[in-house]
Amino acid sequence: MICRVTAALSCLCLLLLNVACSTVQRVTVPAQCLALPAEILQPTPVPYPPLSGEHLTYGEAVIWADALLDALDSANKDKAAVVTLEKRRTQTGGEHVKG
Repeated sequence: MICRVTAALSCLCLLLLNVACSTVQRVTVPAQCLALPAEILQPTPVPYPPLSGEHLTYGEAVIWADALLDALDSANKDKAAVVTLEKRRTQTGGEHVKG
């Protein structure tokens, strides 16, 4: 009986010593995001058709198509910049990086 009590007390003391000796502190570090350039956040302007009358002429359609392609190119460049910044953010481990 005394042997069991002694063994139980010894195990309890060892358990308390293990718990009391742990000095691990957990620190939460907030994730920092990239600061996106203001040019990327601006909406891409939508070009409206240059109407000279009631209907769109072939010449106006060509001019309008060129303006639409320019707007599409601008939007694609903004998306490519966001992808580049996202890759840079994941490579640095989420640290704050100026573009």
